[in-house]
Amino acid sequence: ETVPALDVAPGESVVFTFADFVGINEADLLRNAKVFQSLYDNGCSSPQPPDQPLVRAVQDDKRIVLYWDKRSESSMDPVTGTNAFQGYRVYRSTDRGSSWGNVITDVNGNPTDIFQPLAIYDKVDGISGSHPMADPLIYYNLGSDAGLKYSYVDKNVVNGYEYWYAVSAYDGPDDWAGSVIDPLENSRSKNAYANNFDNTVAARPQKKAAGYDIGSFSETHSAGESDAVLTAVTADP
Repeated sequence: ETVPALDVAPGESVVFTFADFVGINEADLLRNAKVFQSLYDNGCSSPQPPDQPLVRAVQDDKRIVLYWDKRSESSMDPVTGTNAFQGYRVYRSTDRGSSWGNVITDVNGNPTDIFQPLAIYDKVDGISGSHPMADPLIYYNLGSDAGLKYSYVDKNVVNGYEYWYAVSAYDGPDDWAGSVIDPLENSRSKNAYANNFDNTVAARPQKKAAGYDIGSFSETHSAGESDAVLTAVTADP
């Protein structure tokens, strides 16, 4: 395509943007061109993961209870314009955020910045299993269609020891300008006490003070038929 001539007067300046891109064939070349154009049109913004959930932690005797909201499930990607939310991944750190569990290595055995979560809760929508990522070269676990949950109880803890937790919302493969976008998830904070990270918290399990009365509750079904099962989880009194 012929670029029109620019009429620039002495002392004037012209700001322009250019991109070098390649492709393995013509179709791939055109697809990459669309991606670059989309980047430019969106102020160089790339696709984003779902909004991070608001996470809270309650510490108890030899256990920690996490619970979070569902704001992530209604968030829209400002670049792709879609909602590809897929589920939640729960992580734990015993070294104040330096690591978050077992490191997942790529197909060449090199360590990545992706960790194995304690739990994965994903939507029942047929999108599950391993997804081959382009960067890094790993198989990303999309879940097993186990269903969404909003709490996690960790009983593998020691009283008096500080643990950090993060709950990341992640999405599934998405389309951006004709190219497949790998799953994206929220980052985890390097400071569990930072105000700008709602998904990362710190907790230290410990016994209740002497004389503490947790109280009790009862379930009453007054009328009608139901096959529902209620499993009560003590969260934040």
